[in-house]
Amino acid sequence: MPFPIESLDTFEFRIYTLYNGQLAVNQRGYEYVAGSGGLNTTSAIVNQTFLDANLAVIMTPLLVTGASILGTSIRLNPNPEHIATDYSTVITGTGSGGTVALPKQTSGLIRFRSNLAGKRGIGHTYVPFPPADSNLTTGVPSAAYTDALDGLGSLLLGPISILDVGTTLGQLRSTVRVTSATIGSPALMTRFFSLPAWATQRRRGDFGRVNRNPFSG
Repeated sequence: MPFPIESLDTFEFRIYTLYNGQLAVNQRGYEYVAGSGGLNTTSAIVNQTFLDANLAVIMTPLLVTGASILGTSIRLNPNPEHIATDYSTVITGTGSGGTVALPKQTSGLIRFRSNLAGKRGIGHTYVPFPPADSNLTTGVPSAAYTDALDGLGSLLLGPISILDVGTTLGQLRSTVRVTSATIGSPALMTRFFSLPAWATQRRRGDFGRVNRNPFSG
């Protein structure tokens, strides 16, 4: 169920991708900053904003054919009023990168950095289920794949212009993960880079624990 997001609220935005029985979940944190009108936005507008920014169009070439973006979720963090997570199927898509998959635990990797020192100031997005066509004989991602990762990283980093419930533009700003140590004024992600090598998410392998699919009833 969509819910309002007030200016300076922070939330978790998740993307769910399924391939051959394994579900990958990618998460980035954002802060909403209202425009001059000071009005709130909503989780539905956030999803529409990422749709209009071509999230699925940018991501599907990074996925093997047969992998599917099932949808997204948005959850306030912190969430003192315990508002239910908004699950949405506005953003979906099917992989188009090639018909043969690399091992399911193989991932592309985008690293995000803030000006906050230590592990709290960094973030990672492990892009799931890459196609074998994107793997060079030297065992590294192709330039085309890395360029596509750059496109996804640029979108996820933002800032992203977003409408409020009226007609004024505000911004979504990528943040470090909000924890008890960062609540109040979370550091903003300021840069990213795509790793020119494959990363591993072992839990996405054939023997890894399968994530719950929130879209399967």
